Amino acid sequence: MARILLAWELGDGFGHVSRMLTIAEELRDRGHDCVFVVRNLEVVATRVQAAGFDVLPAPTQVIRYAASNGRPPTSVGDILAFIGFAEIERLRPFIKIWTSLVSRLAPDVVILDYAPTARLAIGDACPTIVIGDGFTLPPAIDGQFPKFRSSDRLVDEAAILDVIDRVQSPLEGWKPNILPDLFEGTQNFVITLPQMDYYSDHRQTPAIGPITPLPKPANSVPSIDFFAYLSSGYRHIKRACQTITSPQLSGSLFLRDSRPDGRETLRERGLTVHEAPQDMVAMAEKARVFIHHGGIGTCETVMALGRPQVIFPRHAEQRINAATLERAGVAMTVPEGPDVEVAQLIRQVRAFIDDPRPYQKAREIAIALAQQDHSSVAIVADACDRLVAGAR
Repeated sequence: MARILLAWELGDGFGHVSRMLTIAEELRDRGHDCVFVVRNLEVVATRVQAAGFDVLPAPTQVIRYAASNGRPPTSVGDILAFIGFAEIERLRPFIKIWTSLVSRLAPDVVILDYAPTARLAIGDACPTIVIGDGFTLPPAIDGQFPKFRSSDRLVDEAAILDVIDRVQSPLEGWKPNILPDLFEGTQNFVITLPQMDYYSDHRQTPAIGPITPLPKPANSVPSIDFFAYLSSGYRHIKRACQTITSPQLSGSLFLRDSRPDGRETLRERGLTVHEAPQDMVAMAEKARVFIHHGGIGTCETVMALGRPQVIFPRHAEQRINAATLERAGVAMTVPEGPDVEVAQLIRQVRAFIDDPRPYQKAREIAIALAQQDHSSVAIVADACDRLVAGAR
């Protein structure tokens, strides 16, 4: 029996832990001991513990935007700068914490999901598998992270490498040659549909598909306009709710992290509001489109179900997912500017729902996906077994 450490450091939502849990359950069935070190324990710890695994808190860096002058990040390099990679005194203690965790747990193999500080601390100490989706596992382009905005980088990647060198040299720690090496392990796996990998043209090895099988296409004739899965923490949630409660649209909503009084207010406007997350397959049988923020798991599931998507993105990764779906002809991205009026959004959403082209295209893609096997858990578990055997 080998000990496998599964670590998650950056990002939000359930997606990172969900795919790691599926891998851990497969590895446990093969006789391995799996332990988790993850961020956001309040959200995910119960789920990991319910699955029967030990879970420890990951050291979590505070995101500071002081160097950006209010500008959003342009690349993953900028994101690393925001969490401390551009400042010696911020980076050093987190490297030491991760080093201590790995030393104490003494894993035979580590599986990392969006965990660059952990990767820096581990170095060559043990075999490492890095997993992620297209955004969280970016390729190197000309030795740098690709930009996801057209504006200039906020922080020079060479400066970050210099900080890493000055932190790691006294510790005799591992140092990447280029910054994207922080997302390179002994083996890498992009766990998403190849169609959803924004950087597919720049990879030598294509994405291996979602970790679990996708649902089959919905076959019923929709009876309502939409099902919406949104977050109350979205900065434009008021505008979004005003849009979907319009009498010109019919549908239902699950609003994550919402308060009972807020849900009741929406019901008073005539909207069906669910108390708990809904089964996506069941919702696809009723709704013509899905309205959501653009998380990769939701995007892939809705693609497989054959429904168009209306996306209110919250951050850069979701904007990239939305742009990928728009290029495929199956989605619209809701404009975010301060001058956007609710009446304008209602007209745009109504026009998108009524357009037969996204509906037909989504159906065609779903039928094609249904002919393929997308469960990739065995691929990752087999790689882990090989690394365990090689390390002994």
